[in-house]
Amino acid sequence: MVTLIEIPIYNRNIIVGSDCTCAEYTEWIKTTLECGDSIDTILDTVNELFADDRSYKASTVNMQNAGLLLHFRDKSPGVVAHEVFHIAHAVLDDAGVRLSFKSDEAFAYLIEYLVTEICEGLK
Repeated sequence: MVTLIEIPIYNRNIIVGSDCTCAEYTEWIKTTLECGDSIDTILDTVNELFADDRSYKASTVNMQNAGLLLHFRDKSPGVVAHEVFHIAHAVLDDAGVRLSFKSDEAFAYLIEYLVTEICEGLK
C-alpha cells in the first residue's frame, strides 16, 4: 500500500509505503506523481534504497522535487517515531527552522501531525 500525506503549511508531501514491494512503490510513483525530468533519478533512488533484498526496518529519503519518500517494513510505534523525527527535521530545516528550545514546539506539532497521519495511513 502506498499513501500520499500532505503537509500543507510547509508545502511538502510524504509518500508512505508499507506492505508493498519496491516495484509496487515505484509503479505508484510513475502513475501518480508529476516529477518531470527527475522521474528517472527518483526511481533509481527508490530502487536502490527500498530494494526488496535490502535489510531495514524503515527508510526515508528526501527528494526535493517529489517529496519525502518513506518505506516501512516494521510499523511498530518506535520505528514510526524514529522516521517521523527524520521527516520533521528535513521539513523544518528546509523551512529555515533549526531545532532549539525556541523552536521545539514547531517540531512537536509537526511530529504529532505526522505520527497521526502516518498511523492512520498504515491501518
